[in-house]
Amino acid sequence: PLTRVESYKYLGVWITCKLSWSLQVEEVCKKARQHIGVLYRKVYQHASNKTLRLYLTYIRPHLEYAVAV
Repeated sequence: PLTRVESYKYLGVWITCKLSWSLQVEEVCKKARQHIGVLYRKVYQHASNKTLRLYLTYIRPHLEYAVAV
């Protein structure tokens, strides 16, 4: 027997029973905020052009994952 669920994570993308993207957006933003917080605490005092590379390497991929869906 199958059980009905409100949301399910499949291949890193949250799918809801109403096919709404709001949960996916919330989860992506939450993960990005966590990584930005770590980056801010570790690098803020020594910020330079390399800080942008850290953003592009560690945070931007989380924001762009499954955007085409």
